[in-house]
Amino acid sequence: VQSKSRAIWLIAPPGTGKTTAILERCLYRQRRTLLVTFTKAAAAELKQRLEDRKEFKKIRDLVSVSTLNAWGNEQLKLSCPGFRLVTDPHGFRDAIRKIDDVTRGFRRVHKTLGNLFTQLSRAKQLMEALDCFKQWGFRHDRETTQRKWAKHARRVRQFDRNGILQAQVGRLQTVGFISKSAEQEFIELGSGPRFHDEFGRFWLQATSRLAEEKRFTFDDQKYWPMLSTLDRSAKKEFPALNERWQDIVVDEFQDINLLDLELLKALRTLHKTEVTLVGDDDQ
Repeated sequence: VQSKSRAIWLIAPPGTGKTTAILERCLYRQRRTLLVTFTKAAAAELKQRLEDRKEFKKIRDLVSVSTLNAWGNEQLKLSCPGFRLVTDPHGFRDAIRKIDDVTRGFRRVHKTLGNLFTQLSRAKQLMEALDCFKQWGFRHDRETTQRKWAKHARRVRQFDRNGILQAQVGRLQTVGFISKSAEQEFIELGSGPRFHDEFGRFWLQATSRLAEEKRFTFDDQKYWPMLSTLDRSAKKEFPALNERWQDIVVDEFQDINLLDLELLKALRTLHKTEVTLVGDDDQ
């Protein structure tokens, strides 16, 4: 709680008081703090504890409790007013229809989508695949060539111990969005020219076009604010001192993915702040 280290990693199993330690540290530090967790329920519990305990009264206006998605949603409202968050099959279908000019450039994708009025599930599967690659740290402004795509794919495979990304590629092949040879190429090489031609290039173009159409998914609430945060740092557009987060505290850190990590790193750089990570390594 009273550590003076600039970066802290607190590891403890459930029921040992991690949440209490987080709030006690915020009370001890009394600095502008962004307290991040990964579910609405966890965020609600932290907010309730801040309200219920009298000793936390002095930090209620200093500590902002949020999920990364909720924080990102507020950023999108500022940067892209009027955007639509697509979260259901009909929303996915509408979003895919908006980028018909992109899908027509990829024969397998366009053919597999078929009649979107009767194939709602296909649009959902494709949008979920787009999100999955964002979760694994792929960026449309960085993985712009087959070589760069393959390099990042090989990098993330070392973290994908449960085969989540490979399973997603398998589903793309089962449905028909990519060929069997493209799937095999991804398994053996971590990507390759055939996979990039059939899906990688589509992912790059679809990601950009969906943003132009103001159609955003659940993970876009983190993806686009992450990119804009990086851009602000590159341009040295740092927040004023009275707007800067002095601490970032991340609860349930074991639930993080690469997109979450990149967003947190971007926030840390922009706000020139200190970070406390809290989690359970057994999970």
